[in-house]
Amino acid sequence: MKDDIVGNEAKHILHGGLTSTVLDSVGGMMGIISAVEKHKDEFNDELKARLQHFGTISLHVDFLSPGRGKWFEVVSRTTKCTNRIVFVHSELKNNSGELIAISNNSYYYP
Repeated sequence: MKDDIVGNEAKHILHGGLTSTVLDSVGGMMGIISAVEKHKDEFNDELKARLQHFGTISLHVDFLSPGRGKWFEVVSRTTKCTNRIVFVHSELKNNSGELIAISNNSYYYP
């Protein structure tokens, strides 16, 4: 792990704010993919304009283990996609497969 992403230098663990940001960003990308897939038959300028305003309306992160590892990965899946809101569950694991944090987020596209 690079020193610039360490939140606690004494324990050499991943910064919690970075963890939240990554879970939100990857979850948001999954949300956009799901919204496009839901509206694939009507993908037009109106949907493109709506997606430009896509944003997080709820971000809930549970930190389950100290963020130790050489590298980390996030896996996200959509749990529900409506006409305006997408719900996404994400998990951050380290290189050993240990679950570091999970998030349940919702995203709005007007």
